[in-house]
Amino acid sequence: QVDSDTGYGLEVGAEFPLIRNIGFDTISCIFELIDNSVDAEASKIYVWWVRDEKTKLYTLRIKDNGIGVPRRRVVPVFTKLGIKERYLINRTGHYGIGAKATLINLLLDGTATITTTHEGVTSIFNITHTKDNDVKKVFGYYDDPNAESGTMIVIPGIKSKLQVERLIREISCVYYPNTENYDDFSIIVNDKEIDFVDP
Repeated sequence: QVDSDTGYGLEVGAEFPLIRNIGFDTISCIFELIDNSVDAEASKIYVWWVRDEKTKLYTLRIKDNGIGVPRRRVVPVFTKLGIKERYLINRTGHYGIGAKATLINLLLDGTATITTTHEGVTSIFNITHTKDNDVKKVFGYYDDPNAESGTMIVIPGIKSKLQVERLIREISCVYYPNTENYDDFSIIVNDKEIDFVDP
């Protein structure tokens, strides 16, 4: 007998070892989120990469002034591996993997919070991972007609050796081309505006 289901399936829980073994290091994860902000037409992107001296773990917080994520798309955008996106020449992301890969790789045990405002609706989405790779999701939204659009993502408890100096240096080169497209484009890391460098 032939199975009539179409496409490939993914065993529950298989996404964690699968995604953690395809080469997403800390800096590429951070760049994935910055790329998403660029794709959301953000001209200002704030990155906080802060180490807790007691636990030696980092918290990543990224905030932008982009168009935000529509309420109905928040859960799939941040939890469904692979999303059909219309191909546009000026888009960085196309396959719907980056944000999920970032969460899977950086959030080993704890709760990430995504807050996004799009067209007067603010959505708040909490994703909790445990050491056993269990996932809990809590989603809510409210009308917020006076709020500015944009997205903020907070991921706590990150084990990493990435130094903020390296992060700043690489951002200054990697995102230099964006200054050619936007006169007011800026990335601010730990409250310091990046001086972009032509590589």
